[in-house]
Amino acid sequence: MSEHEMNAEKQAKIESQLADGLTKAPTEGEINDLVSKEDRVKALFKKLGERVDDVKLLWNMLLDYKNGKYKQLPWKLVAGIVFFFVYLLNPIDVIPDVIPVFGFADDLGVLGLVLAAFASNIDAYKTWLASQPVNTTHIG
Repeated sequence: MSEHEMNAEKQAKIESQLADGLTKAPTEGEINDLVSKEDRVKALFKKLGERVDDVKLLWNMLLDYKNGKYKQLPWKLVAGIVFFFVYLLNPIDVIPDVIPVFGFADDLGVLGLVLAAFASNIDAYKTWLASQPVNTTHIG
């Protein structure tokens, strides 16, 4: 199997997992459980390179949704954000995170899919966020 075929196979697997993750709205308990893992998420930031700002934005969206500050998110976007962070925190995924450099490539692939699929909703959140006073509960 060529490298291109392996990459296409991995991409298809990631897309399939995300599609499965978008089949139902996450429960309040699932969101609370994820938010309780903030320290683990923060620990991964240095490994995400230039995409860390996108990850922080999604985390802050989830916090604002959970805290009732921004409820205009469609449930599929909330499900996508939850799926991304659960996937990010799972060390055994399409490409295990313990593999140096490449271990987070699939995590960033899921991030890219979520950002692309919900770009207009994310832009609306950014507009709303810019109109708000500085929020000390956000990850900056």
